[in-house]
Amino acid sequence: MAKHDFEDVLAEIKSIVSSNFNTKLSALETEKGDGITLPTVDSNAYFMQSMNDDAANFDPFIVYGIEDIQTDSIGYQSSEKIFVSVVILLSDNGRDAINEIMFRYSRALKEIFEENWQLNKFGIKINVTRSTVVPFVALDSSASYKAVGIEIEINLP
Repeated sequence: MAKHDFEDVLAEIKSIVSSNFNTKLSALETEKGDGITLPTVDSNAYFMQSMNDDAANFDPFIVYGIEDIQTDSIGYQSSEKIFVSVVILLSDNGRDAINEIMFRYSRALKEIFEENWQLNKFGIKINVTRSTVVPFVALDSSASYKAVGIEIEINLP
């Protein structure tokens, strides 16, 4: 019987992002060479499953978590398809080149999961299934944010 530990899956997802995202941003800045600076993510600016008051203290910050789980079961054997979202939020209060920054964030997220396409602990692959760009407004309307993200699919046998 396979054991599917969602906590371990999310820990590996965070590890992939935190180990590679800022390096990818630096590579994109060099590649583009147009002077647009891509704000990096602080090592404490990662939030699993939801945001909390701490998230407002970082700009940008990343929220990641399970969006959906589809289970197939035959007796005591089951397999699960997990859909995980990884979203980066950045304040948009008069920031120059916000659209270019967000497109580059989206590209960076996609590329790091294409380059790190396997979860080491489980020996299974990651599929990037969707990229999104969405507006986001703080509940008190004091700040406007842009958010981009990806959805990845992980099949646990």
